Amino acid sequence: NPIPGLPYHTFDFDRGIEHLGFFGVDYYIAFTEEANDEAFEKGLVQATYSEPFGVYEIPDAEMVTIGAFEPMVFQTPESDFLAQFIPLPEREDGGFRSFSDFSLAWYDDLESLDTFVVVDGEPNWRQVETLDDLDYAIPHGIVGEVTDFELTDQRISFHTTAVGAPHLIKVSYFPNWQVTGADGPYLATPSLMLVIPTSEDVVLEFKNTWVENLGNGLSLMGILGLIWYGVKFRRTPRSEE
Repeated sequence: NPIPGLPYHTFDFDRGIEHLGFFGVDYYIAFTEEANDEAFEKGLVQATYSEPFGVYEIPDAEMVTIGAFEPMVFQTPESDFLAQFIPLPEREDGGFRSFSDFSLAWYDDLESLDTFVVVDGEPNWRQVETLDDLDYAIPHGIVGEVTDFELTDQRISFHTTAVGAPHLIKVSYFPNWQVTGADGPYLATPSLMLVIPTSEDVVLEFKNTWVENLGNGLSLMGILGLIWYGVKFRRTPRSEE
């Protein structure tokens, strides 16, 4: 339990395995007798063993999950950025002050993992302020499967037959990710990416934003200015003292 203030469930094997599968983790490594015995008891397939380490396969570990419900949008009047630095009092109605606080509670509740909540979404998506609001999630009725998933440092691609359904990608959200063949990406609980495919082939690429392009352009102009000044200074004869 290394981080103060976060909720922990010490050696809750069932919770741990479900969370590992949720994040698309393929293997679980145990090095204590208790942990190895628990893995055998739960029926995990052992990939290899080198005393004292046992490596076990995680079932149902997928890097892209198709959600069964329409995404929901978290709403709060306070700034999520501000809430990271200034403690805010709890709301009387049980709501959360920031998306981060909501995500921690969402992650702690295993029954919430199949309902995806985003920060900003479409106007017709249902809004949520508490975990109880997740009970009113709307099924979209779209079925399909994801194949041909590929992940590199700056590119993610996959094929899906569930066009129009929310797809949760088990990669951390960052504004530089840009998608083709889908709407999004949206920042989704707990801190992943959600897209709504508009075609069967979806590609996300990590590219510079306009702010970074502007900064690079200004930096280049500054370097060229220094070079021009240096050349001009060397060619201009100095006056004798």
